[in-house]
Amino acid sequence: MKLVLLATTIAFYFLLQTAAGSVSVVTYNMGQLSSWGFDFVACTEDRREPQLRAIFDAKSSPIFKSKKFVLFIQEAWTHRIFQDLLVISDILSLYMYPKKFEFLRNNGQITITNIKPLEISYHPYSIDKHSNKGMLYMKLDLGNGKTLGALNVHTGYSNAYKASDLHLVHLQEINHFLDKFRDKSTHFVLGGDFNAGPDMVFRDQQYDSAKVIWEDGLMPHIRRHKLKHIQGLAKKTWDGNNPLVTDPPFAIALSYFFWNLTLNWDQVDSTLDHIFVSEEVTVKESSVVFDRPAKISCYGREDKNGLLPLSDHYGVNAVLEI
Repeated sequence: MKLVLLATTIAFYFLLQTAAGSVSVVTYNMGQLSSWGFDFVACTEDRREPQLRAIFDAKSSPIFKSKKFVLFIQEAWTHRIFQDLLVISDILSLYMYPKKFEFLRNNGQITITNIKPLEISYHPYSIDKHSNKGMLYMKLDLGNGKTLGALNVHTGYSNAYKASDLHLVHLQEINHFLDKFRDKSTHFVLGGDFNAGPDMVFRDQQYDSAKVIWEDGLMPHIRRHKLKHIQGLAKKTWDGNNPLVTDPPFAIALSYFFWNLTLNWDQVDSTLDHIFVSEEVTVKESSVVFDRPAKISCYGREDKNGLLPLSDHYGVNAVLEI
């Protein structure tokens, strides 16, 4: 933890030096998921501190590309990661929600920003499975009468055999949320893990998942609300060669074996994590982030140099000019 505190101290200094005029937005599924002594994403605790260093490292973290930032986190389900993020946010005088673990326990979603919130609310989906995910909303004060609506989402998941009705319901409920809140701010950003993408594909695909879930399930809502998809990403956010994907924990592998007759997740290289912004916002740059492996000991999953990816997902960063 001393290393984390050192990194945050440096980050605070860096934050004071960065140029104004833009907002850095990052969405990241941390895969911090462990319960009853079982890791549901491998090596949850071993990855925790390297992840925190990567997020708050002043020299390299994408959140510090601009003086103002918004960080959308998904799958921060453990009490340990919640406490770490809370301590760091307090040290840096950041706004973090939720600030009590009981509000996080069933959804794993956190938003952290250095922009003053005018409104904060959480809207769970009407139905979910094994959790209570939803939509975490902040209305942020950009000054000079401008505001930024910031929506952090995490949806259900479809498999190779059919589009999940629950998944499609979640996408529809994001649309209903946008009906109510999209125009309450002068600008808007939507980010998170949608478990869908224009390049979505499975190992043994039984239907055109990209068309059914992405093009027909999500994009009509995005276009209707005049949001644009951040383009130009050079790398997938779900990497089929990631050892955290190819070698999941025993409990996950066993369940997938019985249901899908495979010992791996059936999803292969795809972009599942996305950022959308209102059309009038200029996107200065975008990239896949948190994709560099770190020195992590993880039960034989690390490469010959002792390196391992930080999560089963990579993140996405967009620098916005508003």
